[in-house]
Amino acid sequence: MIEYEFKPDGTTFKDLSDEDKLFVRENMKATSKRPNKIPRKLFHATPQKNLTSILKNGLQPHEIFGEIYFCEKLTQCLKFIKNRPLIIFTVDTSKLNLESLYLSSDHVKRIGRNFDAYSYFEPISPELLEWRRVGD
Repeated sequence: MIEYEFKPDGTTFKDLSDEDKLFVRENMKATSKRPNKIPRKLFHATPQKNLTSILKNGLQPHEIFGEIYFCEKLTQCLKFIKNRPLIIFTVDTSKLNLESLYLSSDHVKRIGRNFDAYSYFEPISPELLEWRRVGD
């Protein structure tokens, strides 16, 4: 299990109430900026253990942050997940609701990455996804 951030009182984001989670989700979108350009394709990395669920249910926004994270290049996704093998999903942005696509406000250049990441604030059905395994 990934613990996201400890608060001064020792709780983590996982300990938040549903009301607090909603507040976090709304603020993630409110503090995100719209991209100046829309890449033709976006890439999302996930551990291989998530493949079956995603092929059945699609990509779902994060329970707390309310977004699905993407990169413009496959190689950029590899910087977010260290364990191999992993799955890289590709989505054609022309099939997305572009009103829900933003630059990520928490996966940004200021945390040591020299590229922009993207946030999408809606579920994405399995039919819109292509995938490949990396690192067998």
